[in-house]
Amino acid sequence: VAPCVVNMAGVCCMTLTVLLGVLAAGSAVRAAKVNTNQAIMGSIRVTALSATLVRIEPEGPRGFADGTTFAVVGRDNFTGIPLNVTGNASHATFETQFYTVEVKQTVTGVSASVAVPSKGVVWQAANLSVSDQNVNWPSPTTAASYAIKDFPRFYVPPWGPSPAPATVDPELAATNGYDFRNNVDGDTYVFLLGQTLDEWHASRREFLKLTGPTPLLPDYAFGTWFTFWHKYTEAEAKSEVERWNTDKLPIDIWALDMNWRNSPRLHQPGYQQGDNHRYDKPNTELFPDFADPGTAWFDFLKSKGLRTYFNDH
Repeated sequence: VAPCVVNMAGVCCMTLTVLLGVLAAGSAVRAAKVNTNQAIMGSIRVTALSATLVRIEPEGPRGFADGTTFAVVGRDNFTGIPLNVTGNASHATFETQFYTVEVKQTVTGVSASVAVPSKGVVWQAANLSVSDQNVNWPSPTTAASYAIKDFPRFYVPPWGPSPAPATVDPELAATNGYDFRNNVDGDTYVFLLGQTLDEWHASRREFLKLTGPTPLLPDYAFGTWFTFWHKYTEAEAKSEVERWNTDKLPIDIWALDMNWRNSPRLHQPGYQQGDNHRYDKPNTELFPDFADPGTAWFDFLKSKGLRTYFNDH
């Protein structure tokens, strides 16, 4: 649904409409058209995703974000509900049939609150940046609302953690295609949990609808995993893998802890001061087969029917 954009001067228009003039900042604004579920006031956009879910979003370095992010993949699954806005860039009220969002913008930050007709204010934050980005969903009927912010907000490329293709945007080569350029602190989603167990469950379903389903683990993930923080050489590691087979012990995943790369821990050979936590510096002195093209170690594990990963922190 196309948003109603209200600029700093208080002019309300559809996104594709050309702004023909700039009025004095702080002047009154018209209400947003009733057929839109979004409105922008100053540097804040509010999106009424449903009767029990609203997004309050500060503008990022590259504008407002409509695409998927690492945490939010199902925003387009919501059809939205009509939203009206009144006020100006420093103090605006966004109103739906089910709740009212009040936003105040100052030089120190953005405060916001959400009120419902039956109970008044059910959520508020003195500054959007204080919202938690960790999931800590309230127990049933213990809270009227729950808010979580999408932070850090970044885009995940189609290839995920696999090496980026040669066509990757040069600006994103250093992050393997992961795009943090429009990250902003405070992109907050407020869930209205209601008063009953059914309403609480409905909000939980909306959370999964917004963030996407949890993928099922593959069968091998329920098997035996082995990793050990130890300065393995490649020869020692291969010997241990062989011993699992010799002793007829079940093993599905054999992994390396942080010494797979250049690291100051355990005084491994080849460590260079200042290169701490360099993910592009595999330790080829401990594991010669990490050298280009670097597949021999993985070919060995595959020949044993094993999967692997690199532990890091």
